[in-house]
Amino acid sequence: MYDDLTYDIIDDGGDSEGFAYDDDYYEQPESSQPLASLLHLLQFCVKPTVTEAYASLLQLFAICLAFRAVTQIVRLPDPFHHLVSSLCGVLALYSTFELQSAYPAFLALFGAVVIQTTHALYSSGRGYTVGAVFLLQLLLCELGLVSGDTWERIRGPQMVLTMKIVSYAFDLDSSALKFDAVAFLGYALCPGNLVFGPWTPFGDYMASFEYDAWDWKWLKRVLSSFFKSLFYFTLSVCFLEWAIPDQGSSKFALVYRDALLFRVGHYFVSFAAETSALVSGLWKVEITKPSAIEWPDSLVQVVIFWNLPIHRWLKTYVFRTSLPAGTFVAVMSTYLVSALLHGANAKLSAILLSLGLYTYVEHSLRSKMAEKFCACIGPRPCPKPCSVHKRHSTSNILVYAINLLFTLVAIFHLAYLGCILDTVMDTGENIVKDPFSRWAELGYVSHFTVGATAAIYGAMAIIW
Repeated sequence: MYDDLTYDIIDDGGDSEGFAYDDDYYEQPESSQPLASLLHLLQFCVKPTVTEAYASLLQLFAICLAFRAVTQIVRLPDPFHHLVSSLCGVLALYSTFELQSAYPAFLALFGAVVIQTTHALYSSGRGYTVGAVFLLQLLLCELGLVSGDTWERIRGPQMVLTMKIVSYAFDLDSSALKFDAVAFLGYALCPGNLVFGPWTPFGDYMASFEYDAWDWKWLKRVLSSFFKSLFYFTLSVCFLEWAIPDQGSSKFALVYRDALLFRVGHYFVSFAAETSALVSGLWKVEITKPSAIEWPDSLVQVVIFWNLPIHRWLKTYVFRTSLPAGTFVAVMSTYLVSALLHGANAKLSAILLSLGLYTYVEHSLRSKMAEKFCACIGPRPCPKPCSVHKRHSTSNILVYAINLLFTLVAIFHLAYLGCILDTVMDTGENIVKDPFSRWAELGYVSHFTVGATAAIYGAMAIIW
C-alpha cells in the first residue's frame, strides 16, 4: 500500500540509508567467488538494514500486541476499547513518524467533525460529500499544502485514514451503522492498520474485540506474515540489485528488475501490514498474493490481487456507485479515484490510468473470445471442471497456449509500466524534466501493443 515506506523506514538519519543505495555493497569482493560475494552481501547489506528497519517495526508490533491484550483480556464496555484504540494509534504514529504524526492525528479529528456536520445537515449523500472533501485534501497535500519531505512520509497513513473516513460515511448513508464519535476515532486510529494499512471496514474493527483466540492458528499466521515481510524486504533492499547488476545485464533485464524492485517492496509493506493487523486482533485480513501477480492469468487478476482491501474498497464505494453511467466510465472512475488516493503522483497516476485502459481492453477482448469460441480463455480463470466451456476447457492444448500468451503479455506490461517507478524517492530536476523517460526509451511499446489489442477487439466486435 505504501511502497515509499520500503526505504523510508530505514531512513531516520542514521548510517543505514547507505546500505540501501551504496553500489559498493553490490560489487564483487576480491575473491570474486559467489559464496564470498554472498557473505559480503549478508554482512554489509542484509544484517545492518534488517536490524535498523525491524527495530522500528518491532516497536509497532509491540504496541499492537498491547492494544489487543488490554482490549481482549480485560472485558470492559466498548467506549473503553475505542479510547484504548485511539491512544495506541497515536502512540504507533509517534513511534514511526515522531512530530509528523500530528498530521494524520489531525486528519482523524477533522474526519469526525466533517462526518458529524454532514450527519447533522442531511440524511443521505454524505458519502459523496465526505469523499469529495477528503480526496480533495489528498490532492492539495500532493500539490504543496504539506511540505514534500513530510508528505512523502505520511502519505500512507493519510491514504488509509481517507479510505476509513469515506467508507464510514457511505455506511452511514446505507444505515449500516449509527454515528458515534468515540467509536469512529477508535476505528480511524486503530494501531493495527494505521501505519501500514490495510483498510478494513468498521465491522471488522468491531469484530476484533470479539475474536479472543490466542492459539497456534493465530500465532502461525502472525509468524508467516512476519517472515514473508522479512524475505521480501531483504530481496528488495539487497538481493535483486546484486543478482541483476547494472553492468553486464541486458536492457530488458534491467527494466524487469526495476519494476520487480517496486513490486517486491510492495510485498514487504503488505506482509508487514498483515503482521501488525493480525497482532492487533484484526483477523479477517489478506492483502496481496505475489504468485498471482508475478505469474498472472491476466492483468485483471493483477489489479485484484495487488491489494485486496483497496480493490474491495474501490469496488464497493466507487465502481458500484458509478456503474449506472456505464462500464467504461465506472472502470476509469475507479482508477482515477485510486490515483487520487495515492496522492495524484504523476508517475503512479499514469500507471494506474494506463492499467485502467489495459484491463478494460483485455477484459473486453478475452470475454468476446471466450464467448465466441466457447473456450476457457476469459479474463478470469474458469473453475475446474468448467461447466460452460466443455468443448475447449483448460486441458485443451490451444487454450493453454492462448492463456500462456496472455500471461507473458501481462508480465511484459508489468515490467514496462513499473520500470518508471524508482525505488528511491523522486527528487530534483529529473522528475520535473521527464518522468516518463524510461517509457520513451522503450518507444512506448506497451501502449502501442494495447492499441493494437484494442484494434483487434474492435474488428471482432464489428465482424461478430
